Amino acid sequence: MCIDYNALLAGAVAGLLIWPAIIGGVYHAAILPIVLLEMEEMGFSFLGAIDMTGLVMVSAGITLANIILPKQKGEVAVALPGCIINICFGTFVEASYPFMFSNKIVFAGALASATVGGAIVGLFNVKGTAYVRQCLLRLWQMKEKVRHLQWL
Repeated sequence: MCIDYNALLAGAVAGLLIWPAIIGGVYHAAILPIVLLEMEEMGFSFLGAIDMTGLVMVSAGITLANIILPKQKGEVAVALPGCIINICFGTFVEASYPFMFSNKIVFAGALASATVGGAIVGLFNVKGTAYVRQCLLRLWQMKEKVRHLQWL
């Protein structure tokens, strides 16, 4: 039980700190290299899963909310490209910045959502690929298998 609790706590703390890390410039300097090292070693990454749940999914949720219920007409035009890019590729979490920085409740909600997502990642020991979509990864793996079979 102690190990499960520590994993839950580690995930929650990582989820809570992922937004301040990307906003403060620490993500690309420190966290992303760790994600890449984990993926090189194991193929999947704990911090990659934190990235997907705490940054990408939260950002997609914020932008989707502003598409469905915008406060002003112009918000849809700002939110739509970011939402599409996040859902399809997971690489544009900055799209939610205008909404987070203009509303403290949205910012607090993003931190809370990332914390809960991180706790779930820790609880279930989830590993992810961060930027590489699972469907694209599987297609690439299938292509590699077919290429190896052609040489037999």
